[in-house]
Amino acid sequence: MNGQRIGWLLVLLFSFGSVRAQRYTESERRWSFQGTIGPAISVLSQHPSHHKSSTGFTAALGVEYYLPESRFSLKAGYLSEEINLTSSVQKNLTQLELGGRYYIFPEHFWVQAYGGLSAAWNFASRTESGVIEHFHYNMITEKSELTRQEHYDLKSPRLSLMPGIGLEIPLLSCLMLTVEYQFRMGLGANHTVEDRSFAPVRTDYIRAKGFRHGLNFGLKIDFPFTLTQGDGDAIFDWIFGR
Repeated sequence: MNGQRIGWLLVLLFSFGSVRAQRYTESERRWSFQGTIGPAISVLSQHPSHHKSSTGFTAALGVEYYLPESRFSLKAGYLSEEINLTSSVQKNLTQLELGGRYYIFPEHFWVQAYGGLSAAWNFASRTESGVIEHFHYNMITEKSELTRQEHYDLKSPRLSLMPGIGLEIPLLSCLMLTVEYQFRMGLGANHTVEDRSFAPVRTDYIRAKGFRHGLNFGLKIDFPFTLTQGDGDAIFDWIFGR
């Protein structure tokens, strides 16, 4: 019974919000807040046959402003990107992203698609070099033996240009599930790893020019935050399992 009372209380609260906005329209929304996560896959210009891809992690937070009486919007946010060249060699990009979007479909479409272009300014350190050594413990000699060295020389992009496309699927009138693909082109980047193995003796090279594929999944909230009667019905059905 306590759970049912809580459910009714939530319905009443959401219904109160629904009275204030019976219909949500494009002209009412002004801006939105969005958070996304996803993989960042580096495009390798040279790699051994056993190492065909390098995948890192991306997280982003941003705001978007919708231009009045237009399908265009402006966006700004923080983008953290992890570039993993090998399991041991990685470089983190801390970026400020600025850009815009054009929404393809009219407002009355239940799903929204867009094309966009943005630029990301990396304000973390650009260059890094060094050597990572890998050892193996020999149980016969009872000593650690050097088996592999990774010599790396990393120069990250200061600026990346990022065209992209995206899809927004409404969960509620002002809450959307988002999926976005970006092709991130790092300008002036050059990442090189020289992988030297001693047993057996072999040298492999891994090189990347700062091009990455980004696939982001997230949630987006439009403001002013309003709920429609349909949202209240959907929440009611969800709470009571209808």
